[in-house]
Amino acid sequence: MSPALDTSRCVRNRHFKASCRACAAACPRDAITIDRHVHIGEESCSECGICSAACPTGALAGAADDLDAAIGRLAAIPAQSVGCRQVLAGFGDTRLRCFGGLSARDLAAMAILTERPLVINVAPCGKCPAGPDVIPLLRKRLESVAAAGVLGSRPLPVLRADFGPGPESPTGASRRGFLSLFARAASQARQSDGAPQRTRRERHQVAADRVDQDMRPWLLADTLFTPHKLASCNDCCRCALVCPSGALQRTRRNGRKLLTVTADACTGCGLCIDMCPLDALDVPSAHSTTTA
Repeated sequence: MSPALDTSRCVRNRHFKASCRACAAACPRDAITIDRHVHIGEESCSECGICSAACPTGALAGAADDLDAAIGRLAAIPAQSVGCRQVLAGFGDTRLRCFGGLSARDLAAMAILTERPLVINVAPCGKCPAGPDVIPLLRKRLESVAAAGVLGSRPLPVLRADFGPGPESPTGASRRGFLSLFARAASQARQSDGAPQRTRRERHQVAADRVDQDMRPWLLADTLFTPHKLASCNDCCRCALVCPSGALQRTRRNGRKLLTVTADACTGCGLCIDMCPLDALDVPSAHSTTTA
């Protein structure tokens, strides 16, 4: 099944003038075509989720949608492994959708928020159609995290294709210890499943609060934007009519239309820039460096 598309968030579906092609450019199988709208070819889609990591507005469902629940589970069990939920996994595995949906900053946030060594179980990827696309991309993204130095003294998540029970695996525990561990993991899973799902930006901001100040811009580069009006803006508010996140809104002051900007809601999709007839909007990122 191809990723679900939220048309209310997709900028191409919101207006035909949008120039965004992030999902199509990221897709390794050319399964996404764009005319006036976004179309995902069921037959050619490998369900890798790479498009969801590339989408600036979160319009495509992917592994990041499950990340808060996964982080909660990872904090509850000593076997810190993450596996693909499309295949059967060992007891120690917390399962996500395909890892292609995790950006470099998602991986960094997961390592920061779990505060433990993390193993990504890619053993099943060799038999998956998405495997040849996802594993090299994961390596590249982890290299980006390492190069940024954002984890500090925390260990970098590692990929394991020969995954098996480790020294902390529950398979070596006593029966009482095993049942205690299972009960604790189940309780934590229920709590994490019932907790509100944070947006990618909110998750990255929480992670950014736990790292050195000079590392914050890197973590927030894909999610923190500072949109602002230029002097040429005439408050026509065309941009507000199409903004998918509510960052731009049309208000009135003294009977006059006025464009108001809420930077915290901006996803950096750029639809407002495409729509503005006066080139009167700027949407700079918090950081100029980009990663896969």
